Amino acid sequence: MKKATQADIAKALGISQATVALVVGDTDSPLRQRLNPQTVLRIQEKARELGYVPHRGAQMMRRGRSNLLALLNFGGYSELAAKRVYHVGRLIHKAGFDFQTFDAYWWAGDAKPIVNQIISMRPEGIIIVGSVQNDFGISHIEELTRQGIPIVTIGLAFEGVPRVRYDARSAFRTLTHWYLDKGRNHIVTVIPKAEQTLSWQVQERLKGFQEAVTARSGRFPTVLNGFTLQKMESNNGVAAATIVSPTRKVPFAPFQWGMDAMESLLKWREPANGIIGINDEFAIGALTVCARNDIAVPDDIMVSGFDNLSYGTQGPVSLTSVEQPIEVMSEAAIEMLKQRLGKEPKLTPFPEEQIFPCEIIWRASTESSSAVSPTLSTGSSEPQRTPHA
Repeated sequence: MKKATQADIAKALGISQATVALVVGDTDSPLRQRLNPQTVLRIQEKARELGYVPHRGAQMMRRGRSNLLALLNFGGYSELAAKRVYHVGRLIHKAGFDFQTFDAYWWAGDAKPIVNQIISMRPEGIIIVGSVQNDFGISHIEELTRQGIPIVTIGLAFEGVPRVRYDARSAFRTLTHWYLDKGRNHIVTVIPKAEQTLSWQVQERLKGFQEAVTARSGRFPTVLNGFTLQKMESNNGVAAATIVSPTRKVPFAPFQWGMDAMESLLKWREPANGIIGINDEFAIGALTVCARNDIAVPDDIMVSGFDNLSYGTQGPVSLTSVEQPIEVMSEAAIEMLKQRLGKEPKLTPFPEEQIFPCEIIWRASTESSSAVSPTLSTGSSEPQRTPHA
């Protein structure tokens, strides 16, 4: 079927193509303001009737720019990734730009094809989010920069690229202190792989745990490869460990590694009485095993997560978690990018960085049914939110 053109609209209405172009051609010409409102309405209705779609290439030639911002998303299929794309996209449209997502999570190996695809779309700027899953790196950043495209990241750190991120470290440190204040002196956090190979997000969370434990016990948490240890050593009344899990999160089974970890921890001679989950998916897996084994949460063991995913409130015990300031970070990233549009992009030694606090969402999994802290008793069913800078 032949695509409708501006000439088709003009012929159907018996008016000039130039008049049609003023209405549907995305022009800033002051002549449009002189058109009769009824004429504008007739043209718009006829365009919809004929299924007219503006030609992006023609618009770009006319304006000398694409008005397009690109989101390079490495977040995959998760709820958290969907939140990021939703807020970035909504705010880009609100700022008056068009928006295109490039989902790079599934592009294993060579990132060059997706870089070429982005360049072919001629975006005016790029926002990068998520955790890189392929070989996308500084060489690809340099190629996009050579094409005159400014880049801002949400979270990810690339040399010379300005970024917006959240303060996971502070929130995780506060969570750990809360456990210790509640007498949970046998605590663990579980990571999917060795610390030096972790994403920046998980590294920051782990550092918060390590700092809190060290401040309270005077000793760095024990690092365990797997769950073979039966008893952790205590220092100043605190026994704490970081466990490198032998099983990892896999696509479409996100809770399994938390379930496996909890099953292993229950076999210890002196099981942990606090698990500070590196994310919600791990923590929900741990809660599932607790429920199946009649382990009382939070009385026997306290559990928390990170990311505040929606299904953390759906089980028999709602999950204390940490919420990322996604909307605030999205607004800041778009504003940061807008300031760079139309200017020659440069990779600088000390790029701009903005850091925003998280919120701890306190729920039942870290509250004792026998002694709820007064600071958590809000008098309502709503979770308490604690900001952390």
